[in-house]
Amino acid sequence: GYWVPIDHGTFFHAPQDFVPHPCFRLTDHGPEILFVVHPLSEGLFAPLISQFHDQKVDLEAVHTSSLRSLVIKVPSPDCEDYSIVMAKVSLMGHCGKRLRVLDLKECASSVTHSTVALLNPHPAIKVITEPFSFVPSAELICHDVIEDPKYSEASRFGIIFRELPSELLSLEPQSTMIPFFALLSHPTLLSEMVSRSGLSATEFITQYFINPLADLISDGFNQHVFFELHTQNLIVVRDKTTGLPSGFTYRDCAGISVKDSEYYDSHTADMGNALENYLVGNVLFGLTKWVVHHHFKVKGQSDPAFLDWIRHQGQYMGNWYDYHSDMSLHVSPIADTKFRQYGFFEQLFAEKVVSKLKELGVTDAVLTAYPNMTPYFNPIVNLGDINVHSTWFSTYLSSLYSYYLHSKS
Repeated sequence: GYWVPIDHGTFFHAPQDFVPHPCFRLTDHGPEILFVVHPLSEGLFAPLISQFHDQKVDLEAVHTSSLRSLVIKVPSPDCEDYSIVMAKVSLMGHCGKRLRVLDLKECASSVTHSTVALLNPHPAIKVITEPFSFVPSAELICHDVIEDPKYSEASRFGIIFRELPSELLSLEPQSTMIPFFALLSHPTLLSEMVSRSGLSATEFITQYFINPLADLISDGFNQHVFFELHTQNLIVVRDKTTGLPSGFTYRDCAGISVKDSEYYDSHTADMGNALENYLVGNVLFGLTKWVVHHHFKVKGQSDPAFLDWIRHQGQYMGNWYDYHSDMSLHVSPIADTKFRQYGFFEQLFAEKVVSKLKELGVTDAVLTAYPNMTPYFNPIVNLGDINVHSTWFSTYLSSLYSYYLHSKS
């Protein structure tokens, strides 16, 4: 880490009173930020390292479920004590064909969306807030090491500081935090929870996962706030006493999307695609796969709803038994030749969202304003009995922007 004066970059912080933080200090020369440099990014920040070498602080850190999300041990000024903080750093490495650096826009939007989430809490999910971020000026960055044409000599990359959940600090936490991909990667975790609940897998997943997530999504249409819910950002909180889920936590405020009505045309289409690719095609698809491979063989006969779905799959059930089948085929235009229709929990989720949107009057408002949208709404009547096209969910959600375009009138 390197103590850098904030006038050598751009400092974003929430409008609330600034809370003292171990990585922020006031000096005789003005406020400074402890800028954390990942070992893989030393070349990227070579000018910063050179200029502030005398302000260097050796830090110990471990990464979380993401290589660039770090839990960091920050020594006190006298080195007699230390504090534990969490930060998301710029990583000079690729993941998913993207350079994992934090540009100016992401550092700004993270703090902005964190503030929106803090002022508009939702009962279904707790957000790990990101109260401030810092982006060094362009001359403190070595652009020669960047080969991506997306970035120019003016590009700047920074750091985002996150709230550290109390569950990670306590020696005797009342609950544990489990990223959703961990539940799917270590199937015994989920099996233990289902067994403790005394419910069937369908009842358990509906009660603890599908219902609260559907409420979150449908309420988002009214509040104009959406979450990028993939298996890394969506965290299950498990009560230590009962061993059952007690709620969700969300990380990565840059993935929160906030838009006003006038932007809903493209915004809602984007959110439909994001839900299709992440929550539907990643989280819920993974749950269907989990039941097929790890739970159904043991408990399947006591889960008639799931048995009924299997019968409707017919010849395509073999694709679900193939554990290595690519989930991207589930949400692509060629999915009709692979999985044929939505998986079991994707269907239950879609039905719940549609039901909630009907209660809110959204569906009727869209059909009144745009009768030509009727074909997109028809499949919801008997979703489990028909072959739903792979893009139905995103098409349905994309059509909802018309409701907001006319909501004021």
